[in-house]
Amino acid sequence: MQYMADQHDDAFTMVFYYSTLKMWLPEDEVELKKIIYDVEKIKMLKFSEGDIIDSDELTKIKELLIDQNYEEMMIIKGPSRQLLIYIREGKGIFILGSQGSESMALDILGTIPINKLLTLQEKLQTLTADGSIIDSIRNLQSN
Repeated sequence: MQYMADQHDDAFTMVFYYSTLKMWLPEDEVELKKIIYDVEKIKMLKFSEGDIIDSDELTKIKELLIDQNYEEMMIIKGPSRQLLIYIREGKGIFILGSQGSESMALDILGTIPINKLLTLQEKLQTLTADGSIIDSIRNLQSN
């Protein structure tokens, strides 16, 4: 995650602990609260709109993940979405995804049901798309 943050100066990094994430979630986000139940921490790197990861950088990211004992679980490619998912035995999931002109990386300490990874990525992308969570965090940082 640090490597990507260093390569993309204008990317916004957020770290959510379970209690913080649960607190910021809207009351009606019952499904997401269930998904994150066994999560200790989520690091999220949200890239600037249109900021893309080239093939050399992607190769370096994959090498770094393998060095940290992650294994490639799946790659999903579609017309408007791409996801790269790596897992580490025990408690670790790394997701690098893009949808349209938006990209984000998630480094998850904890466990999430595999069939809910896309839901988590979509929900976090939606919650940060309008800027409300990001604005709240920036306001906290400036105080």
